[in-house]
Amino acid sequence: MDLFEYALSRQQDPETSVEAAREIEPKLTIRCQQFLKGLKQLGQATANEVGVHVAGSNVGLIGSIRRRASDLYADGLIRIVDRRECRVTGKRVHVYEVIR
Repeated sequence: MDLFEYALSRQQDPETSVEAAREIEPKLTIRCQQFLKGLKQLGQATANEVGVHVAGSNVGLIGSIRRRASDLYADGLIRIVDRRECRVTGKRVHVYEVIR
């Protein structure tokens, strides 16, 4: 997977930002990369919504994807933008988006 699909750097960013994005790529697990790609596709979503979107019919994968939200948040790659009822669980939870 190419992490640059996830907008960790933009074409107009200085070269140092592009280099930093390249350095992050190998450090992210496959599940983190999948979470980022799914969240980018959805725009804004809860962790469970991203998990369902990415995992599709593979229900066993949903939890593995969902749990990456806290790692990516701690690493500063996603941010909390809202709190609302999750379309998957019906519980009021954080809504995330990829930091551009």
